[in-house]
Amino acid sequence: MEAFGRLKAAIHVPLFVQCRTKFNTRQIKPVHLERRILEAISQPIYRESVEDKAKTCSVLKYRKYDVLSSHKPTVKENLYENFLVREARKVLSESSVVTVFQPESMNMRRKTVIHNLFVPIGVEPIYFPYEVISKAIADTKLRNLKPLMHRQMLLVVGKLDSLKKLFDVIGKIPDIVLLGGVFGDHIFTKQGLIDCAALPDVDGIRGQFVGILGCSLQQTRSYLDFQQQNLSRLLDQYVIQLNDHIYKNDGIGC
Repeated sequence: MEAFGRLKAAIHVPLFVQCRTKFNTRQIKPVHLERRILEAISQPIYRESVEDKAKTCSVLKYRKYDVLSSHKPTVKENLYENFLVREARKVLSESSVVTVFQPESMNMRRKTVIHNLFVPIGVEPIYFPYEVISKAIADTKLRNLKPLMHRQMLLVVGKLDSLKKLFDVIGKIPDIVLLGGVFGDHIFTKQGLIDCAALPDVDGIRGQFVGILGCSLQQTRSYLDFQQQNLSRLLDQYVIQLNDHIYKNDGIGC
């Protein structure tokens, strides 16, 4: 015990470290006067009314709802959104083929690769917000496509002759799934678009039609020539028979 006392006496404790009272860490509340001053200076300041103060209470008591209704907040028109709606409507109206795809999760690099595969064949992906597309297709022939559209969709537009090339490229892109679309003035499902892509193109149909017309014309000409030749041969035979008959009659008379 004496050793512990001598050790305690040997340890020197500075005066600034010693704390003989309990330290209060809580924030000191302001007094009542300070609180009243703070409330007074923090009150909002309203614009003074131009009406007569003597009539304010009696008039606003009965016209409270009229005064409040006259100060309703007005919603400003979004000019940028209207511009996007006009541009989207213009692009969709100029396109004869509009297809809706469901893309899988992909990064920006993969989207750029897909975009570069579509552009050389005459089709173009369009990137408009879902709200803009919904407003652009309202009251148009594309309004029935809205059930297929969602916020993560991919729209690809092009001309009539680009549908077959589009399906050739889709086979190389497993990241997107075709849901449906518009071909000409009609809406088709995925199978309907596949059947339309299997049809020959317009130039091929025109060539087949011209070939059919040329073949029919040649057959008609051949038939008419054959009938003319047959008629000429029959007439020659008739003339020969008639001459023989006349010759025989003249011989009998002599």
